[in-house]
Amino acid sequence: MGYLAEASQQLLERENCLFKLQSPSEEVICTEDDKECLKKDYETLMDHLKFAVHDSFNLENQEMLRSAIMAIVQQEERDKLWEEAAEESPCWRPMRCREIHDTIIKELVEERLEQTNEEESDMDILKRDVIKMCDIQKDLLQVVNHVQKCYTDINVVQMYTQLYHQAFSGKLRKLLQCSVTIDDCKFILQQTNGFSKHILQHDELNQHIKIESLGALLPEEEHMSLEEQYLSHKEKEVETWLTNALKLKKTDWDANKKPELLDDYYFCNLYLDVIGLFNGAINEVSDILGNDKAQTILMQMGSFLMSYKNCMEEFLEEGQQMNITEIMKAQLFNICKIREYIEKQESLPHEVKVAWLSTLSELRDSCHNYFLSPIHKDLKENYCKLWTSNWFSKHEEIVDKFEDTLNEKIHTLNGLHCACQKRFGLGNRDISFKCFTSECETLTKKKSQKQKQKQQKESCRIWCLI
Repeated sequence: MGYLAEASQQLLERENCLFKLQSPSEEVICTEDDKECLKKDYETLMDHLKFAVHDSFNLENQEMLRSAIMAIVQQEERDKLWEEAAEESPCWRPMRCREIHDTIIKELVEERLEQTNEEESDMDILKRDVIKMCDIQKDLLQVVNHVQKCYTDINVVQMYTQLYHQAFSGKLRKLLQCSVTIDDCKFILQQTNGFSKHILQHDELNQHIKIESLGALLPEEEHMSLEEQYLSHKEKEVETWLTNALKLKKTDWDANKKPELLDDYYFCNLYLDVIGLFNGAINEVSDILGNDKAQTILMQMGSFLMSYKNCMEEFLEEGQQMNITEIMKAQLFNICKIREYIEKQESLPHEVKVAWLSTLSELRDSCHNYFLSPIHKDLKENYCKLWTSNWFSKHEEIVDKFEDTLNEKIHTLNGLHCACQKRFGLGNRDISFKCFTSECETLTKKKSQKQKQKQQKESCRIWCLI
């Protein structure tokens, strides 16, 4: 039972002797000195009970705490008897041990979270107090594993959780009363999410906690406002980062800086910057706001691709740089990697993905045209022999010459990554086919136009006869 519970029981027996609550038929003799002495003993007991409850997190105090809780239950039962009794209760009743117990626990929670420094600003003090909340999990796990074993009819885990929740909410609301910067906004959201993730959803804790009874840490309107501020800032931040990354790359182009040659192909690190920026921002927002809202960050890709496309087109129109060929090879590799990244985004809406991939296809085609247009021009002489009388008699010779000429020009693709050649169709056979089909389409269009002109002339002639 423990000495506190035994002491409590002895005091209750003395109370029975002084008052006829338990034995109304018996005559009792109660002097003022007896009452005063019992009152002081009860006050001493109360001091011990307060100390035991206040020392709840001391593992060496568990037996005393268990005994104190038993004593509190005893005294609560006696208070209830006196409330129902017709006789006048003694001056120390009701003792309200449970109410005092709850008040001490509330004070204990506040003490364990309190940490101030006079040299810090108000905001720094509040942040330090909030960061101290990381000890909440440790405290609550101790309550689950040790403190609650000292209680019988009280869900002490829920009680402590409710008190920590209220204290944490109070600290966060005080932060909102200060001038909140975007860093403060991020900090508050991180702490709010951390409380839910690391405490309310903890495997050892959530089975003892009624989460729905705790309420929200912040009013919904204020929480939504913080989320909107943070998300808007992050979107602008990513946009700025992407713009700066593209500017740096364009500066390299304008300075005629030759791309790095890595494993015999030209390499562009822009895709590493872009993908790294997106992944970093998405992971940060996901940790704070959840994965669904984090995906909105990826929407900045659309505007970046359009800016990238415009920069590439301007660069190709100028076409004055000595290393433009190497730069284009590096950009094809970059386009390939960004395309792979977008294709892997399963949560991306279909129409958005299609639009972005279409922009990348336009970028790719611009690079293709840079490489294929000169080849088309050099093969013009070979095109002219297609579908002529010589074609039918010497087509093998013409085709051989066509391939020889093509092989002479294909060296311009040296340094282009093999993945780009395969993915975008820039191999020898691919180019042969593209050149051949392109010329066939041109000849077909010319033939169609001549046929149409002939039909128009014939119609005019018939009309004149009429």
